[in-house]
Amino acid sequence: MTFTAETITETRVFPAGSVVVDMNQRTARVAAHLLEPKVPDSLVQWGFFDALFERVEYVESYVIEDMIVKMLADDPSLAVELKERKAADPEFAADPWAIRYWFFARTPYYDQRVGIYPVGEFGLPGSFGWAEIRRRRLAFELSLS
Repeated sequence: MTFTAETITETRVFPAGSVVVDMNQRTARVAAHLLEPKVPDSLVQWGFFDALFERVEYVESYVIEDMIVKMLADDPSLAVELKERKAADPEFAADPWAIRYWFFARTPYYDQRVGIYPVGEFGLPGSFGWAEIRRRRLAFELSLS
């Protein structure tokens, strides 16, 4: 398995039930090793999070075609954006499914968070050493190939 990681810095509210791993403990290195995606024996490398990195949602043609009419009526700028995309990419312009998917990606049903590693890191102001260095990273964007 290969992947790339991109740092995402954001303010995030973790939902109820989230687990916080205190790194001020004897087994902190084990926790860090399991949760750091690029480490050879991390949970990511072992495939524990594979399902989170696969896009599985889709839309039926008959559903999105009805939605496209409404989307264009609600937001005329989409027609302009689509025209520009078709002009810039003839292969896209000739592919009806790509056009439907382009619209689907602009619906609330499209999962914008696919590929976001669900492990966040945070540090307290004034922390030092390893925690201070790593607190700048919050999540990883992973692309499996």
